[in-house]
Amino acid sequence: MILSLLMHNSKEPHEEAERLIKQIEKIEGLIYQSKAVEMLRVYVDRLQSLKNKYEKAKDSSQAVLKIILY
Repeated sequence: MILSLLMHNSKEPHEEAERLIKQIEKIEGLIYQSKAVEMLRVYVDRLQSLKNKYEKAKDSSQAVLKIILY
């Protein structure tokens, strides 16, 4: 397929090959970025879960304190 693209293009084969290599590198970069974004989403979800647990624990401890003090 790449060879047929090279043969049908009016550019020199090495110029077209360089262009295709740049496109491949760009796509690889996008894939890496999407994996990084997904990893960040996982971290954000975990942090949100920890925050929710902290808020529940804080509310519970305040409720216990109110019972003890009043």
